[in-house]
Amino acid sequence: MVRDKQARVAVCAVSLVLLAATITACGTTQKDTTGSPDSVAAVSSEGIDASSCPPAATQQIMGDTITLGTTSPLSGTYASVGLGTKAVQAEIDQVNARGGVSTVDGKKKIKLVSLDDQFQPSKVQTNTRQMVEQDHVAAVIDVAGTANALAIAPYLSQKCVPEMFPQAGAASLLSSKYPFTTMTTTYLDEGKVIGKYLKAKYPNAKVAVLIQNDDTGTDSFGGVQSEIEGSGVHVVKKLSYEVTDSDVTSQMTTLEATRADVFLDFAFSVKCTQSLKDMDSSSWRPTIFTVGFCGGQDVMQAGVPDVTKHVYTPDFFKGNASTYGNDEDFKAYATAAQDAGLQLGNQSAVPWINLELVLAAISSAKTLSSVGIAQAARSLPADTEIGMLLPGIKVSSAPGQAAIRSFRIDNYDPSINAFADSSEEPLTAGT
Repeated sequence: MVRDKQARVAVCAVSLVLLAATITACGTTQKDTTGSPDSVAAVSSEGIDASSCPPAATQQIMGDTITLGTTSPLSGTYASVGLGTKAVQAEIDQVNARGGVSTVDGKKKIKLVSLDDQFQPSKVQTNTRQMVEQDHVAAVIDVAGTANALAIAPYLSQKCVPEMFPQAGAASLLSSKYPFTTMTTTYLDEGKVIGKYLKAKYPNAKVAVLIQNDDTGTDSFGGVQSEIEGSGVHVVKKLSYEVTDSDVTSQMTTLEATRADVFLDFAFSVKCTQSLKDMDSSSWRPTIFTVGFCGGQDVMQAGVPDVTKHVYTPDFFKGNASTYGNDEDFKAYATAAQDAGLQLGNQSAVPWINLELVLAAISSAKTLSSVGIAQAARSLPADTEIGMLLPGIKVSSAPGQAAIRSFRIDNYDPSINAFADSSEEPLTAGT
């Protein structure tokens, strides 16, 4: 999935006058339906204690529009990650063309406020405060990057504004400290599934590991470790790099010398692409496993088919036209993505699925407010229809748990520039 550093948020307070105000902006009007502090506290029947929430968070969204906000790198080194915002807007355009999203209060159009953060947590914080305090968004969605999602989680929990399905995967985002944050997948779960697969398919493998030195790498590798402990799978070398490093060439030179059977390439985006290119200059050809922050497009950009044909990843979405070209949900995604100038793959498909989950939460919310939407996102039922999920992959949203915890291990096929669908049954983390 793409999913992406270490920062913490500086909490910015808003005056009591503003918190008590009735909000009208961008076609979204909110009406206070709480009546009293006691009725605010009652909005906690599905696991969120809303007793200390600002009145704006429990006010009913009125009018014909729900305003959502997102912040992503639209420029800078990681601008390719921010391309997902185009996919989100394209899907919103499709939804609005059909009359909007169904809610408990009838159909509503969606408006998206999109700001550029250049993948810098401090800018993410500034953008988020603007979206909450000036644009009055009902939710913040599809934020790109683990450090960025973590940087705003405390603030959004204080304001009781949901942070919904970011392009991030740190398990720490599911902490009870952040009851308004929901996740699509986690790196920990992806790592656990890889660990299960290694035990079954490579029971005596020697393993080399490259990780980014932050939650993305630690969680991914931690998931693998939890599953291979006590087995014949043996880690012979693990190296890390800093997000500020210009390349990973020295690490790859050391890892190549291990001649390990399996390489866990838990490098992020462009660094993952670099590592695959570096491997091409050697004779080392291990079986390679990546996770969601190194998806099909990152693998394709390496341009080294002799290496990339050995790459496997935990997969959960319909990613290639050769298999799903006639699938109606895939066609809707593919048409919109291509019209927006996007390539098909993780950088457009994952944000698309994130928005599908957001829309499912809005539709199932019993009360159309920020708190009501957050409650619904934490308890999506297993029969929730997300059209872009692979067959056999179900939604399992629950407090403290990502919405998707099962994956298929798919192999990259250079001939189609995508991961080809495995015929094996999905593996589920935690079972």
